[in-house]
Amino acid sequence: MIDMGRNPHSPETLRQVVDMMWFYKANYLHLHLTDDQLFSWPSKVFPKLSSKRAGWTVDDFIALEAYSQARGVTIIPELDVPGHSTILRREYPKIFGETTTDLATSPDAETGVETLIAEMLTVFKATPYFHIGGDEAGGVSSKDQRDFINRLNTFIKAQGKRTIVWEGPNLGEGDNKVSEDVIHINWNTVNFPAQKMLDAGIDVINAAWNPLYVVDHYPRTMFTTVDVERCYAWSRQRFAQIDHGMLTFEKTHITTTADGIVGFCMAWWEGREENLLPLCLPRFAAVASSAAWNRKGEGGFGQFQKRHENTLSTLETLTGFTLPKVTFVDPESQKDNHAYRSKVTPSAGASQPHFGPARLTNGIPDKFDHFLRFPTQPEPLEILIKLTEPAEVGRITVHERAVGKSYENYAIFISEDGETFDQIGNAQEGTRGDHSYIEHRFPARETESIKIITQGCHGLIFPGFSRLSEVMEFSE
Repeated sequence: MIDMGRNPHSPETLRQVVDMMWFYKANYLHLHLTDDQLFSWPSKVFPKLSSKRAGWTVDDFIALEAYSQARGVTIIPELDVPGHSTILRREYPKIFGETTTDLATSPDAETGVETLIAEMLTVFKATPYFHIGGDEAGGVSSKDQRDFINRLNTFIKAQGKRTIVWEGPNLGEGDNKVSEDVIHINWNTVNFPAQKMLDAGIDVINAAWNPLYVVDHYPRTMFTTVDVERCYAWSRQRFAQIDHGMLTFEKTHITTTADGIVGFCMAWWEGREENLLPLCLPRFAAVASSAAWNRKGEGGFGQFQKRHENTLSTLETLTGFTLPKVTFVDPESQKDNHAYRSKVTPSAGASQPHFGPARLTNGIPDKFDHFLRFPTQPEPLEILIKLTEPAEVGRITVHERAVGKSYENYAIFISEDGETFDQIGNAQEGTRGDHSYIEHRFPARETESIKIITQGCHGLIFPGFSRLSEVMEFSE
């Protein structure tokens, strides 16, 4: 899924995504065309809706439809209602109402939504599905949401299509029960857990936030993006969260059967166009080609990495575009790095996404892997790294994603017993010089734990966050 309702994505980029999907044997490209920030559908019926910043014409979408069909990829359009509908209500309040409840309950609004759906389907002719959003409809009662979904479902079925919605209100009952032929994309497993969907006879698409949500929320690149290895280990029956506040963070929801789980959706949310392929391509390949359809014969993540790297030049040759460099870490290359895969615990970590700390010891120091969302003000952030096994350490390399004259301000300590720490280095303005890392050298000694106390990255717009990206520890 490509979020075209927050940031523009050009026809060229979408063609590259189609090529990626064709190459890795995935068959549906879901376009989230509308949201509160951007309306990327160039409507002729309601021309004031169309955002100039989106840059698309109807002819562009007709060309993309033909391009994707020639490669075995089918586009599923989405008109997100009744939530995420600010532009509809702002530009045409007499039709779509002034509130989300107006949109969900007004006959005029329903007619307007049906008109837009029909208009989109004149371009996206191949799709067997139409997505109507259906979740996060603040201010709309669950009863009204369910009734709205069912009424639109009746219209969509009359067009010869099936309805897809995001996991939103629960099933309901009696006359206010969501129709069982509506497909649900399950991403949260809170209001409507996946197993309850299956028990009700509903077809489910697994889009569990962990690992399938790739959220590139500015300015926090890789806001919620798990590592490629976790994508490789994806299971159709597993529904998990990355947010400590969600029930499925501590207790993963695992369905009793895979029957009724019709596929997966990797969702590219809020992302900037230039980051789409670097972040999504390796993760999409891991899920699609190794987990979704080809699990038999897999020899583990290391084998997948080597096979995938070997395919990239072929993909470039066949498609004619140059791929961005994709960073992989072969565990064998980290055999001398004592910090690799060590447990990381931040002092402010209780309410933070759990994949953030793990980035500091995953062997990847590049710009898409920095340590995020952990506040370093007003109190400094303490980062504790407990080695998998105690080791003799004499050099610690700390990578940071500071840019230009910005700098991370921190002190670094080591401990033999995890209780008493000695400072062995620090970083401040000018310490890293022209490099993106600092090497802290000291007489080698037995080490169990390392602690970094950071006051954040200074000299940037958001100095209250750390920009550390990797900590590596070596004997010499």
